Amino acid sequence: MFIYITYDYDQLSLLPSLVQNPTPGSIFVVKSSRMKKIISSGLVASVALLAYAYICILIMPVLLPKVAEEYYNPSFVNDESRNMLYYVHPIVLAFGLAWFWNRFKKLLKGNALVQGIEMALIYAAIATLPSLLILYSAINVSLLTVGSWLLYGFFQALIAGIIFSRMHV
Repeated sequence: MFIYITYDYDQLSLLPSLVQNPTPGSIFVVKSSRMKKIISSGLVASVALLAYAYICILIMPVLLPKVAEEYYNPSFVNDESRNMLYYVHPIVLAFGLAWFWNRFKKLLKGNALVQGIEMALIYAAIATLPSLLILYSAINVSLLTVGSWLLYGFFQALIAGIIFSRMHV
């Protein structure tokens, strides 16, 4: 007897179930085609956002050296055990945005780029900007740094939105 999870879209809750005859070696069975779209597009967006994060690490000191210098401020924790969280963040974000896209894609009109821009604006206004206001009030960073974080979040959602638009047709 194996445990698997199905997603009930009417109740919006995870329902654990028992399977009498699972496929050999399976632990997690996804029954819904919607959930398969969320998982597959979330995986693709995760890879794209990880690549974007890595590219940003490489080019940020070249494009914005003053912002790069601010990361040596004692306000930032330089604990190497936490550095992996920088790479976990795009994965968590990709799956959260995939779920959001699946719920609200009918409201986003236009081609893939327009839908991506609209999703990025929604994400920047609802999630990124409010949290950056709190960070700016609590940490000694410049407005340039906060602005770069806002743009970073916008482009993360834009990349994910374009991917979701192409995959959730």
